[in-house]
Parts: sequence; C-alpha cells; structure tokens
Amino acid sequence: MPRDAHRRWRRPVLAGAAVLALVAGWGAGRVFDRGPGEADAARTAAGPGPGTAASEEPPNVLHRPRPEFTLPDLDGRMRRPEEWNGKVLVVNFWATWCAPCRKEIPLLIDLERRRPGVRVIGIAVDRPEAVRAFAEEIGIDYPILLDDLQGSTMRRYGNRVGALPFTVITGRDGVVAYVRLGELEPTELDRVTAALLRREPPSQA
Repeated sequence: MPRDAHRRWRRPVLAGAAVLALVAGWGAGRVFDRGPGEADAARTAAGPGPGTAASEEPPNVLHRPRPEFTLPDLDGRMRRPEEWNGKVLVVNFWATWCAPCRKEIPLLIDLERRRPGVRVIGIAVDRPEAVRAFAEEIGIDYPILLDDLQGSTMRRYGNRVGALPFTVITGRDGVVAYVRLGELEPTELDRVTAALLRREPPSQA
C-alpha cells in the first residue's frame, strides 16, 4: 500500500480509538449518575476509584465528633443518631445493587446480635422500594435509613470517592474511631467494636 494511502487509513482508526478511550474513562469515574438498580460494572465493583486504596481514610472525619443527620427510616419516621447515644455505633452505607454490600450485611446482623452494646445503622443510597424488598428478603433487623440518591450524608461522613460499601464506627462518646471504604473484614470489625466496648461510657452531666 502506498505510504500516503496508509496514513489516510490510519487517521480515522486512531481517531475512533481516542474517542472510545475518552468515553471509557469518563464512564469509569461515574458513581451516582445512573439510577440505583441499573447494572453498571464500575458501580457493582463498589470499590474506590483508580489510584485509591480500599482502606483509605477520608479526611476530616477520624477522631472527630460524628456528623449529625436526620433521615427517614423505611416507615417514614425521621431518625437521628442521638437516639443511640451511649452505644458503639456502626454506620454502614450500602445499596442493593452493590455486591460487597450484600455480602457483608449478614456479618452486621450477626455483630449486633452478639454484642448488645453495638447498634448497627444501615443507610441505603438507593430507592426505598428496592431497599424494603431486600431488607425483608434477607431479614435485616437493625434500623435502615434512606440517604438521598447523591449520597449526601455519606459524603458528610467523609466519603469523597462516592463508592460503596462505606462504614464509619463511633465510640460511645460519639467520636469517630474507625473508617472503612470497601468491604468489612470480620476479624477487624470484631477487634474494633470489642475495643470500643471496653472503654468507659461518657459520664452523664
């Protein structure tokens, strides 16, 4: 093939490849732009974005008082973390489309049943009907609250990546003691909650 003709043939191929690369890169960084329940490889992996460690601690949260919130539960009642003051609070952000989230929920159910001083709060970044159906199917018996679909409460808790699952554990004093972006490790969860339960509860004024 003549050199000029070869160059003319390569230009559209290279241009097309560049467009595909841009589209792929743009799509991989999107987390909450599609409706919950839609299949999406980047979201169902539920891990952090490229170059982010799974256990990275989001800034400005650890060792600080927990961010307060008011969110509805599945019955429409508004709930606040202060209801569970004096407990070790495991705040778990999740969604029904997130495979690692679904995998760790039985671990959280078991944790609360074994440790009376622990209260698990599931905050779903998902549609209420999907959350309700899944909670009934698997038998979640701890409170389930509903964040908005942009995960606003989750971001206030320090998750700037926007990936799930995401868990924040506070001591009985309400101070954030542990942050996990990614699936929980059973032995680590046991170690952290046991250590926090051994601490003396804050004195009552």
